[in-house]
Order: sequence, then structure tokens, then C-alpha cells
Amino acid sequence: MTVYENVPDPYGAKGPAQGVSFVTPSIDGGDVHDDDYWASDQTTEGMAYEKPEATAVVDPTPPILVPQTRILSGTMLIMQTWGEVQILPADVYRSELVIAIATETATDYVLVGGHAEQLQTEIGCGRVYADKELRLDSHTGEVWVRNTVVDTTTAVSWWAVTRG
Repeated sequence: MTVYENVPDPYGAKGPAQGVSFVTPSIDGGDVHDDDYWASDQTTEGMAYEKPEATAVVDPTPPILVPQTRILSGTMLIMQTWGEVQILPADVYRSELVIAIATETATDYVLVGGHAEQLQTEIGCGRVYADKELRLDSHTGEVWVRNTVVDTTTAVSWWAVTRG
């Protein structure tokens, strides 16, 4: 491709293109000269292209918010001489609760109840045996335990899920 500057147009262009720089086409590039530039310039000049405004699309459905939860867990070594022990306070947001114990003998158990008075006798409370677990889903009240194994310390573990 050859570039000529300030020479007459060899293709006979009319109008103000006389005496300006131009590019001659290469053999394999085709004719790059615009013979009717004034016609196309007159039709497109003055036409204003307006970009359409972007409109925000609003989703009519509100987002689904899932409340964040927390895990409250612990393990306590409880002696039989301690009596009733509260392991969890009341929590209106508690959704799950698991209690498990570990002792030396499979027949050992602890008593579980909703308040300390229930654990005075075995009539108003429940038992959790060794190597078993007690699930109290949706229980939101207090949780009390009492070790019934004489002369032994019992490990009581719990896991509770509550909203943060």
C-alpha cells in the first residue's frame, strides 16, 4: 500500500478531495477509495443518534432472608453430689437440642428436666442413658440435669441450635 500526500487524486475525485493525502489500494486489498463520500456524509451528518436510557428492572418478589443461626455446645463433668445443674437457659429462638452422656457403664444415666424441681424424683423427668442421645427439637425452656451415678463423675454434652 502506498501513501501519497498533497497530490491530485488519480481517480478523479470531485470536490475538496483535490490535493489532499490519500492511500492507494494494494493489489490484494481491493479499492479502499470512497468515490461517493459526499453523498454518504450528507445523509448521515446531522442525524443524532440517541442512546436509549437504561431502565432499572425491579424484581417484584422480595428476597428470602434466612436468619443466621448459632450453635451453643458444651460438656460438663457432673458429680452425683452436686444435685441439679442447669446446662442451658430458656431461649425462645432455640430450634434444636441434643444431649448425650458418657459414663463407664451402659446402664448409667442422668436425669433431664425443664426445671430443677422435676429432678427431685424420677417421676417428672426423663433419662438419658450412656452412649445414647436425647433430641429435644423445638424445646425453648430451661434444661436441667442431675447425675444419678454414685461416686462417679459423668460427662454431659449438649448441642443447641438457636438464631443469632
